[in-house]
Amino acid sequence: MINYSTSRGQNCGCTLTFKTNNPRGINILDGRKAPYNRLHTGGTLCIPSGNYQELRFVNFRGSKGKPITIKNCGGKVTTNNGITVLSSRYLKISGAGHFSVKYGIKINRAKGTGLDIKGLSSDVEVENVEVQNTGFAGIMAKTDPQCNKPKTWRKNFTFYNLKIHDCYIHDTHGEGMYIGYTGGYEKSNRRCGGRQIFGHLFKSVRIYDNIIVRTGWDGFQLNLAVQDVRVYRNTVIGYGTQKRAHQNFGWSIGGGTKGRFYSNFIYQLNSFKSQARNPYQLKGSGIQIISNGDTFFYNNVIVNSERHAIFIHNRLSRRMLNFKEGYYFLNNTLVGARLSSIFYNSASTNQKDEKLNWKRIFFNNLVVAPRAAHHKTRTWKGMNENYIDFNSKAMRDNAKASIQKNVLIASAQQARFASANNLVIDANNYRLTKGAQGINAGRGNTRSFGFSTDFNGVSRGTGGKPDAGAFEYSGRNQAKVFIFANKAGNRVSFKCNFKLSGKGFIKIERIGGQQVHQLFSGYLRAGQRVFNWNNARRGFYRINVTIGNYNTSKFIMI
Repeated sequence: MINYSTSRGQNCGCTLTFKTNNPRGINILDGRKAPYNRLHTGGTLCIPSGNYQELRFVNFRGSKGKPITIKNCGGKVTTNNGITVLSSRYLKISGAGHFSVKYGIKINRAKGTGLDIKGLSSDVEVENVEVQNTGFAGIMAKTDPQCNKPKTWRKNFTFYNLKIHDCYIHDTHGEGMYIGYTGGYEKSNRRCGGRQIFGHLFKSVRIYDNIIVRTGWDGFQLNLAVQDVRVYRNTVIGYGTQKRAHQNFGWSIGGGTKGRFYSNFIYQLNSFKSQARNPYQLKGSGIQIISNGDTFFYNNVIVNSERHAIFIHNRLSRRMLNFKEGYYFLNNTLVGARLSSIFYNSASTNQKDEKLNWKRIFFNNLVVAPRAAHHKTRTWKGMNENYIDFNSKAMRDNAKASIQKNVLIASAQQARFASANNLVIDANNYRLTKGAQGINAGRGNTRSFGFSTDFNGVSRGTGGKPDAGAFEYSGRNQAKVFIFANKAGNRVSFKCNFKLSGKGFIKIERIGGQQVHQLFSGYLRAGQRVFNWNNARRGFYRINVTIGNYNTSKFIMI
């Protein structure tokens, strides 16, 4: 039995407040049935803090610009078998319902996917949700095509306006995020009576400010997103823990997807790499990009990839391509790939058409310490192919004019990074310092490619030419919170630099949020502080920092 009230529910701004007499069962909330059919566009359904087994939201429909919001009220809402959204449109799932909890909705575990958006749902926003311990993906958004349901076919349905931000996803068996059907863009693996049917497209996608940690398969997978796509300021640390071939990329971007991907950080942990002695048996690249159109990839930091930092394979046939479009790889910082940092292959799967006239731009990238050794082999490949490699000599020669002002450096030490030996895993470790080769080493004005700032929002080219890589040299760290940690014996020292002041705390937690040690509680002033953690044990931890209304998570491997 489900109850409800129309009170404002602990001053949460509720139109309706959900109540249940069955917290251990499946709670199905249907927007077409009372009382939820009284929830008008722009209304808010509050879920009181507490533990629930499973929540399903069906047939909730707001209107454009006035979505129905479902949010936590009074504290954290926890489910033990996930959340499902079905047949809904103009809907917002929000864990930002209480000021004291950053992730106010927590999916503690799920037999399958943690948050599953399906059933011809569209125009959905998800914010401030934590997902962990899932049998499959953390967050999934797609409706697979079915033979007996023509409404699910591409020609009959499009998912508009997907927005996922400020979420924390970790310890999934499958992907961290799984967006879009993977059965094919140009060709489909789904047939009905001998005829191919295709999965739906996405138009207008925003994925930003998410943290994805320790995923069994790919950290993030996006397919069939063909228009108005922006993916930015996301962090992926540790992916492919299951070590399953072809499912262990930091990101996998494919299926006709095109858009802008910028200011993201992807870092692979050594413990999740395979132990293959033959490097060409390794599968886990930082980014896989396949079958795409106009793709702009800039200001990203990719570190410690098992295979390539970026693997690019345009598998589409010529009839699917607009040759006025292309790939643009600009101002990325790529460090420590096991093979060549970038590998580009524009040939079809059968290798018959290399599409030599497909546009590809590689400008201003800072490529450091790949471990490939092509220059030692008796092939056409030399030292430069250790950094930016191609599937054929013809392709390499044809692309020379498109490879400009990249800075290629053999070791991290020579690159003069700010804090490459920091125990805290942070993109800002790879900022440039005085005298670095990357300073003023870039080409032209990045505004012509649609951006004018770096990873941290610092203006490009303030010293003349833009710097190579994701960061402009400014002589100081622009991050609001930066922590440098080193270890001596069992003591870990944290040198912290704060750009803001306020009452707050610094906690060492396990990845799932269980507190291990409190470094500080009280008033934090802007500036530098040093804290020590004595008797620290080896492990992988989250550093939870709150100053006033600002909260951030850092990660450390000890």
